[in-house]
Amino acid sequence: MPPKSDPIPRFWAKIRKSDGCWEWTAGTYTTGYGLFAVHYWDRKPAHRYMWEITHGPIPDGLWVLHDCDNRLCVRPDHLHLGTRRDNIDEAVARKRTAWGVRSASAKLTEDQVRAIFNSVGSCKEVGRQYGVVESTVSVIRRGLSWPNLNLKSESMRTNDNG
Repeated sequence: MPPKSDPIPRFWAKIRKSDGCWEWTAGTYTTGYGLFAVHYWDRKPAHRYMWEITHGPIPDGLWVLHDCDNRLCVRPDHLHLGTRRDNIDEAVARKRTAWGVRSASAKLTEDQVRAIFNSVGSCKEVGRQYGVVESTVSVIRRGLSWPNLNLKSESMRTNDNG
């Protein structure tokens, strides 16, 4: 197969510019991010390709993140580099994740999680009481799940006030 034409003009032709986001108008991945075929053998997320043509190569281990939370946006000043952890932290801060009771797999209410965090007894006993496995009780007690509840800081306030 012959190579496709110069990718940069083809790329710019697939963008709808506005005063806000510049939206990708061509193909997408199933995740909703724009998909650009640089060449027949080289397909990239459109926002990552935009970063590369406007800022240069993306360093290993970094992601191209959206300030606007619009997966189709390729506007360079709406994009920034970050780690996977940065991406998760931003999603949580912007309430774009299904944490806690919003999660389809949640078995506990926020009040039950607080009760488990402050419970006494073995993880196995408490888990049986709430219908969850002991590892669930363990991660709740260590403050490693349900980050939206800030269990550790709630516990400190409770303990400080006696």
